[in-house]
Amino acid sequence: MVLKAYTGFSDRQLVERLNGNIHYQIFCGIMIPPSLPITNFKIVSAIRNEIASRLDIDSFQEVLASHWKPYLDNLHVCMTDATCYESHMRFPTDMKLLWESLEWLYRHICRHCRDLGIRRPRNKYRNVAESYLSYCKKRKRRASRTRMLKRRMIKLLEKLLSQRDGIHSEYGAKVNNIQIDGISFIEHLSFKAFNEGIRLKDCIRMQQKLMNVRVRCVAADSIYANNANRKFCTKYGISTSFVRKGRAAGAGHKASAQQIQECGGILSVLLQEKKEESFKDKNA
Repeated sequence: MVLKAYTGFSDRQLVERLNGNIHYQIFCGIMIPPSLPITNFKIVSAIRNEIASRLDIDSFQEVLASHWKPYLDNLHVCMTDATCYESHMRFPTDMKLLWESLEWLYRHICRHCRDLGIRRPRNKYRNVAESYLSYCKKRKRRASRTRMLKRRMIKLLEKLLSQRDGIHSEYGAKVNNIQIDGISFIEHLSFKAFNEGIRLKDCIRMQQKLMNVRVRCVAADSIYANNANRKFCTKYGISTSFVRKGRAAGAGHKASAQQIQECGGILSVLLQEKKEESFKDKNA
């Protein structure tokens, strides 16, 4: 796994380089005879799945943090944000995306018609499916055939969309991360939706547990800037990047002083006019 992250190779390329590179073999502590090379490149994926099934993220991050701590600065600054990771990532092509959209839509249309007990709407899904299967089996695909099949798939997709209202989006895992001097740690991971705005306290506690340093600064976006988090940070003297609520105090004082000055000027003008009127009345 270290070699894969370091080299950026695919699983197949990594196995090919491992068979022919003596330095990679010494790093991994193995010796591969030239007459018996590794041919199953899927072994890399199998190792990755085995590690993922046995990995305890919390204890693993504590070990990493203890080793990285001497090399990190600004341990009192906590930066946090949440994101959604995509799942089942592959190289996207127009034909793959179109076919997967058609397959997903048609499957849901069939399920809804079965649940509601209504007749399935007529379309040319089976004909397009046969054409796409024949297209995938060909090693050489002419551009004219690709354009023709693409047009058929787009027309079928438009028809299926008109038959099925509302498409639900599917996402991978949602992760709430903290970042310490450029190093990210996973605070919470879930395949279900959650509100990351209520997890700021947990982020601060996690960083203090990993680094044994009191957090004094927090940087987060506006979803974390709720009243509970503001009170928590104020109570423990933590500076934040949150936008101030309401009008700033300095601007309010300046506005009130200006209003008083304007009111004073108006009053002086009125008093001067009243004095002039009374003086005219006395002379009359």
